[in-house]
Amino acid sequence: NSLKHLSWRNPRKHCSGCRDEDADSSPLKRVLLSQGSNLQSLEYRTDECDSRTPPVLSLEDLRALATLAPNLSSLVLHLERHDNGTRSCPSWPWEALELLAKSLPELTDLTIHFGLASKCHRQQHWLSLTIYYRCDTKCLGPDRYAQPLLNKTSAAEMARFLHQHKAGQPFKSMTFRAGDWTSPWHEPLIISRWLKGKQVWVTCRLANTPLGDQSGDNISEMVCDAGDTLTVDAYREWDEHCSAMGRDETWREEEYQEMLPKFDRCDGL
Repeated sequence: NSLKHLSWRNPRKHCSGCRDEDADSSPLKRVLLSQGSNLQSLEYRTDECDSRTPPVLSLEDLRALATLAPNLSSLVLHLERHDNGTRSCPSWPWEALELLAKSLPELTDLTIHFGLASKCHRQQHWLSLTIYYRCDTKCLGPDRYAQPLLNKTSAAEMARFLHQHKAGQPFKSMTFRAGDWTSPWHEPLIISRWLKGKQVWVTCRLANTPLGDQSGDNISEMVCDAGDTLTVDAYREWDEHCSAMGRDETWREEEYQEMLPKFDRCDGL
């Protein structure tokens, strides 16, 4: 039997950056080696959480994906903003986007997840019991969101770039997401997660063109539908929390490290 559709969320092992001798031990690589040529759709990503950045496929991983699964028509994955190691702001992963557009000729539906939380937010280790939140941090309001922001303007820029570099079949839909896209959790929570319920989404396609025919060259007519569930006044949200808890509330690093394995659900269940 051939495998045509694979949805793999929160893989427990990820081999991006592994040593060369370990590359073939990646579970995804083994699947692609045996079934990649049959795959028509693939979802491979890790849900974002407050405490650490989700693992992503490297450029080498993406090249292997394109080589081993050339018939993909639908792809969902997580990419990260490009940090060149200088003081300049991070940028969108243009090299990875170009690789995807040029190397997968059958790809028509692409969904990319980006992180919503900033590096300074993750460094605060805010995923813990509510009483251990620390309120003396400098990472407040807009600083808690990763830059550049994912919005209608930035998504349209990436969509135009993807369309310009597309080889083979043109894109029908390009969707960009950030934030908490985990499955709903209906049980009581003893963890306060800043990311919980925060979502940003933008879907782009060419305007005035039927979904079955995206061959138009006028990419200036890219239409994007956007939405989000973000708090309007992020500063007030945090100030109200700190006022209720008292600004002298804090926690010891050792206590957090002891609690994290028990309460962190970021690796998936």
